[in-house]
Amino acid sequence: MPAKRSAAKAPPGAPAVDRGLEKAHGSFRDGDYGAAIAVINQILSRDPENTDALILASQCHSLLGHYDQAVAFDRKAVKAHPDNPQAWMTLAFDLANLGDMEAAEEAYRKAAELDPKRASAWYKLACIAARRGDLEEALAHLEKACAESEEYREEAKSQPEFAPLQEDPRFLRIAAGAKESDDPYAEWMRSKT
Repeated sequence: MPAKRSAAKAPPGAPAVDRGLEKAHGSFRDGDYGAAIAVINQILSRDPENTDALILASQCHSLLGHYDQAVAFDRKAVKAHPDNPQAWMTLAFDLANLGDMEAAEEAYRKAAELDPKRASAWYKLACIAARRGDLEEALAHLEKACAESEEYREEAKSQPEFAPLQEDPRFLRIAAGAKESDDPYAEWMRSKT
């Protein structure tokens, strides 16, 4: 018989933990997205604007490949909580999976606007700009992403969207983690020595 886990008690004054949401997260972690969705539907019947439940529902549907349903939950989340950058990120991700890159880009921009340190939003914007052929914009967004999270330096080197930039000195500087010099002749000097 499996050991029973005892529920942790919340400190006095802390918000009550939604046991249903904990159960849904457990099912999600176990890969049982159908069970998670069933619990989430119960939560949303009581609290239709529960951001965590809406985002989790979106993630479940997304992992099941039901991007249209995921987007419906994402739109509810951003409508109920327009200042939540994670809601905009999940909307952008699911819109991209539906192939609506223009709307996805708009949602990633909103996430980056709400949370300028969100490296993943800047990185996705860089990828979209590179796919579109706007290499200047791609480099600007990539620089912001890499400044916030070093993990994107290595990832960018193997990302097919950035293939046209692989030899660009700005790309190489960003991928190496080097800072841009204030000296207007620094690049020229590096090329001559």
